[in-house]
Formats: sequence, C-alpha cells, structure tokens
Amino acid sequence: MVDSLKQGLAKTIRQGGTSLKATDFNEDDVKGILRPIDEIEVWQENERDNYGSQSNESLRAKAELINGHLSKVSKQFYEFDTMELGAISAFIDQLQDTLDSIWQDPNISPPFHQVRMEKFFNVVSTTIGARIEQEFRKKENDVWTSTFSDVRVKLNEAMRICRNWKDKML
Repeated sequence: MVDSLKQGLAKTIRQGGTSLKATDFNEDDVKGILRPIDEIEVWQENERDNYGSQSNESLRAKAELINGHLSKVSKQFYEFDTMELGAISAFIDQLQDTLDSIWQDPNISPPFHQVRMEKFFNVVSTTIGARIEQEFRKKENDVWTSTFSDVRVKLNEAMRICRNWKDKML
C-alpha cells in the first residue's frame, strides 16, 4: 500500500500535479521534472500505461523509441550519487550522444519537445553540481582539513567535469 502510494505521488509530481490519466499527458508541462530520473520515468510510464491503448498508440510508440535511447544512460543516473568523479566525464560524453540521438531520431514523431530537452539539460546540470558538492562533503575530501594536493586533485576533476558538461551544452 505504501509503495503504491509513493509511486502515485511521484507520478503526480512528475506530471506537474495533473491527473494520473495517460490522456492528460502534456509534453510541454515539465514543472514536475526535478531530476533526470523523473524524465526517464515519464517516458517509461507513457510506454507502460499506454500499452494496448488505441487512443494513445502514437504516444506509446514515441515513448518506446525514447526509452530505447534513454536506456543507454538510465542505469548511470540511478547510480549517479555513488559514481566516481572520474567516471562522470565519460558518462557526460555518453549522455550527450544519447540526447543527440533522441533529438535527431526521425522516427520520433512528433519530435522531442524543445521545452523538455531544455529542462532535461537543466536538471542534469543541477545533478552534476550537486554530485560535485557531495564529493567535497565527504570527510576525506574536506577542503579545510585535507592535504592541499588531495584537494587540488579533486578540484581539478570537478573542473574537468564542469568544463566537459559546459562544452557539451554549447
């Protein structure tokens, strides 16, 4: 009971507080997308909830295509809080390739909305920043008590990640 309540509440938040009916899906409504996982789950739900539905077959087909692309990066987003900083740079390259493939896939019709893509970039940016901040909250990486050389290595890794993400965004 508690799990289904949590799932329903999370779905309502992802949909921006609108009803849970699949027919109410509005691609431009992104106010409930707070984390990259939220965007991934929106498309998983659209595929699952519209399976066998004649009225929403086009949405289900679109969601299936988008999920095919997002499946390449979804596992990493679920593990993002524990991912090593060094692995994040490689992940950013993979993420950019995935988002490009969604954006340019001629089979996704109508095309992925620009509003959703911009929101996805924004929540990824926030997630990357939060992950870097989390790294420096660890006792072994404390800026004030760790050795200068250790802090410098971590700061250089963090700057490399930020620079890589900024370059991908341009």
